[in-house]
Amino acid sequence: MLKPNLRQGHESYISQQATASGYKALAPSNWQEIPDFTVANLYWYFKHQQPLAS
Repeated sequence: MLKPNLRQGHESYISQQATASGYKALAPSNWQEIPDFTVANLYWYFKHQQPLAS
């Protein structure tokens, strides 16, 4: 289970990345219905999509 403050940070990051990527279905209005495990998976999905800094 994610800590509430950590989850909020993940939600914010996912929302930013989703908007930048054109994923409109990941609107912040429906986050309370999404399980912690899904939030964690989405967070790491978008983290993995970022290019690595050299």
